[in-house]
Amino acid sequence: MSKKIMIVSGSPRKNGNTALIAGKIAEGAKAAGHEVALIELAKLRGFGQGCVSCFACQRSTVYRCAFKDEITPVLEAMHNYDTVVLAAPVYFFGAASQMKAFIDRFYSQVKYDNGVLATTLAKITFAVAVTAGDTREESGANTFVDSVKHLTGYLGRPEPAVYFAGGGTESVEVLRSNATLMAEAEAFGKAL
Repeated sequence: MSKKIMIVSGSPRKNGNTALIAGKIAEGAKAAGHEVALIELAKLRGFGQGCVSCFACQRSTVYRCAFKDEITPVLEAMHNYDTVVLAAPVYFFGAASQMKAFIDRFYSQVKYDNGVLATTLAKITFAVAVTAGDTREESGANTFVDSVKHLTGYLGRPEPAVYFAGGGTESVEVLRSNATLMAEAEAFGKAL
């Protein structure tokens, strides 16, 4: 069955390792017959602007972030997708701050009514793609993976599928020449 898949590349580098991996995952998903939207946060106006806790989204009946930038429509469109892949590099033992800023703005897609959670994200299956220059354990990639696991648990969703490319893949050229990692990324996309 064909799915709608959104892949969000959260690297500050437009043509870095994460963009390469996100592209390969997209290729695999398309090859499996899925409809794919590849969003590169670095190309959007508002990139890196996280939640400022203004609570405007919570005072409204509409699930919308108060910021008028190009990130807001991405957040609003997420509920139209079956799967959302959060792809990010590890920078200093956690996901790059741009991905964290994007995830923080998920708050605009969550509301409470008499203590009951209501969210536009309730039917999405999340996945994670992580790039790092060291192993998964040593790089801090697990910090990002664990935070998304907490998010999916909060939303009542299954744990995310995880793809990791690391351990000596500091440059795009090194990663691109690693046929095994490229094939694994494409296979990850097909399996979504």
